[in-house]
Amino acid sequence: MDDTYPVTPQNKINRYRDRATYDAEVVHSIVNETPVAHLSFIPDPSNPQPVVLPMIAQIGKYPSDEEAACYVHGYVSARMFRQNDSKGEGFPVCIAATKVLGFALAVTPFNHNYDYRSAVIHGNAMILDPKTDREEVLWAMQLITDGIVPGRWSNSRVPPDNAEMASTRIMKVRISSASAKVRELGVVEDEKSLRDEKSRGIVWTGTIPYIETLGDPIPADTNMVPAVPAYIKDHVREHNARNGSLRRAPSDTRKIVGLLETFEKSKKQVTYYGIDLSRPSLHEALSSLRANYLYVECIGLWGTWDVALEWSKVHIDPARPRLFLSLRSIFGNDHFDAAVSKLRFWARNALTKPHDSMLLGMDSTVDKSVALAAYTQNDGLYERFIRNGYKHSNRVLGEE
Repeated sequence: MDDTYPVTPQNKINRYRDRATYDAEVVHSIVNETPVAHLSFIPDPSNPQPVVLPMIAQIGKYPSDEEAACYVHGYVSARMFRQNDSKGEGFPVCIAATKVLGFALAVTPFNHNYDYRSAVIHGNAMILDPKTDREEVLWAMQLITDGIVPGRWSNSRVPPDNAEMASTRIMKVRISSASAKVRELGVVEDEKSLRDEKSRGIVWTGTIPYIETLGDPIPADTNMVPAVPAYIKDHVREHNARNGSLRRAPSDTRKIVGLLETFEKSKKQVTYYGIDLSRPSLHEALSSLRANYLYVECIGLWGTWDVALEWSKVHIDPARPRLFLSLRSIFGNDHFDAAVSKLRFWARNALTKPHDSMLLGMDSTVDKSVALAAYTQNDGLYERFIRNGYKHSNRVLGEE
């Protein structure tokens, strides 16, 4: 398979085609980041009554395979794992996963909407044999376990014993087609609502971000380990930082100030576009910035990164160099594979001209206490930390 799934009558998105994508990495990331996927199938071909089951699913590529597949975990007696597959070809299934990003509240409920990321995959499912396919079953068990909490497999009692292996089944779905649909637009009013100033004067409109966060780990009554392991605490912190990073207010301009001041001192005509989903926060942050610069123009973009990217393609002169900044460790908050996937997406969709570039802010230390102190101390360390990053970038680029 290439980087995208082919468009077929089965997976083609007809409504709101501009939100559609057939990119494999986007589809896989949505499924893998969704705690519960829904699997549809027909248990009895003589009775076309479909069944939909909530399941745990992860997409991954087994080392000896050429393409990624979706692995589903379940109990041996579950109806889905008792399907008749006498020909060894598997049986057709459909798997759906959805991540809700926010609720868009317009003037009228007719224009209310969700911001979301959803994916649907089609394929043939086969039940792996715990004896003949034991190595792949164990590999899939680790994939699914670490998909819930990274590192959990190696930090638990493994491998499963014979009784556990006998009672557990893994379903492997070979993906024949797939598609994803993404909306991150916030409120979109129609012309009728925009002309209705009376209603607009009394009806609050805006977006309520829907952010999935993990709480503090709670020891079980039977737990005998005194402290919560570091890998669990790291997962909770990284998950919450990753899910809240693009939808958190207020706007933090501390990291960008040093760069803007450098442009101002060199009298360079630069336009800075700040992005945030919180309109009041965005207005407050940029209002304070505008007062300090003569050569640097500051403009706020109310929305998400993806929407801002599409906007820039239309409204920014293609002859002007574009520098995309991610200085709040948005990409760094992801695990390696997810970060690479996002960077690849931006390389393809943002860096489209020879003079386009991207600057990422990363913590270059493995000492977590050092990184934490850099973000929390108020004695000037934060500013020195960021400026040192700029200096290092200049040395690397030979522009010091």
